[in-house]
Amino acid sequence: MYKKGQASIELISILAVALLVLGILIATSRSAFEDMQTSLDSQLAERSLSELSSLAKLAYESGPGSLQRTTLHVPNTIVQNESYISSTLINMQVEHKYGVKDIPQPFEVPLRGDLTFEPGDYDVYAASHTGYVFITENPSLLTTETLIYLQPNAERTITIKNPGQKETIITALPDSGITLDWSSQKIDAGKDAQLKITAASSGTVRLTSTSGESETITVKVS
Repeated sequence: MYKKGQASIELISILAVALLVLGILIATSRSAFEDMQTSLDSQLAERSLSELSSLAKLAYESGPGSLQRTTLHVPNTIVQNESYISSTLINMQVEHKYGVKDIPQPFEVPLRGDLTFEPGDYDVYAASHTGYVFITENPSLLTTETLIYLQPNAERTITIKNPGQKETIITALPDSGITLDWSSQKIDAGKDAQLKITAASSGTVRLTSTSGESETITVKVS
């Protein structure tokens, strides 16, 4: 009986040690898997930001009116209030078990933008304007004419497009000597509007959409 009892105790001890080792292995494997997922998530974000930077440069070089689209990956570990767009880069900040990490992507062109940094994969656009590129999920203002020549008091009608999936309101602010047939216009998603410009002298017309996207049309009178 003594030997049987001793054997049972030894077996229980072996099983306890085995379960402890198994638990440690499972915990270690789970931690390693989570680290791998976090690393992969960050790599996908870096890759998508790099692609966006390249397309922004292409849009800028193609001139005002150019529109490029790509998919932006925003990791589940994103720190939204510490992620931002500046005039030279987009930065995503992500959390991991050691703290936080910044994923900065420099851009070679002047930059403005409207991004929410919600986790997920999004269609993001690089819209080229005079002097900068606007990064957004919903482009709202495009015109291929940013420089027009007129005789004194002559008229020209240009097309203002809303290429996005939401309606927008475009406001138009002319310099003195330039007259427009509207100062504010609602444009439905995927639609356009005609803007008639009459100019007695040279100047500019500044267009601004609801999202803050803007364009400047230069009018030369001679």
